[in-house]
Amino acid sequence: MIHRLTWTETNEDESRALCDVEHEILAEIKTMIELFPAWDSGGSKSFASHFRESFRERLDSSWMKAFLLRPMNRRRSSVTNFVVDAARDFFDQKCQHHHQIRIEISFDNRQIIGTNVLKMLVGAGRIVTSRRLGILIAPSKDAKNVFGLDPAVGSSDEYLLAIESGYPELISLPIFLGVIRPD
Repeated sequence: MIHRLTWTETNEDESRALCDVEHEILAEIKTMIELFPAWDSGGSKSFASHFRESFRERLDSSWMKAFLLRPMNRRRSSVTNFVVDAARDFFDQKCQHHHQIRIEISFDNRQIIGTNVLKMLVGAGRIVTSRRLGILIAPSKDAKNVFGLDPAVGSSDEYLLAIESGYPELISLPIFLGVIRPD
């Protein structure tokens, strides 16, 4: 099964224009995801495991994988609430900005939607940066069915509702929602 990614802009994205480098990174992520190998529904891996593994394998060395947002003991079971799938902090010569970008693959139970949104914000002040961007990648309702995801997994529609209606006063940076759709 081939999958595709579309970006859904949230209301919070209107707070500032994106730099060229941020547009380039969004385009790179879209292309990378659309070139993932097909998932074998008869195999031993779930679609969520296949997707997250394929994503991490294709990130280049400029990205920090499984980035711990706050210093803490990684052996604690709750530490996953403070880990994003990827983070990147860099200075772009062209726009003269420091950038911090976080990515979270969101194939989790809908009860974790708030946690995944907050992961875009937690500890962001620890790294001095002038431009922050959050990227959440979630399945569409159709993708949940096609890829055999648990019905309790939060859909992209539920993430959009949380970002725009549930937490707008807490969100202080643009968050892009990547929607995984079956092809």
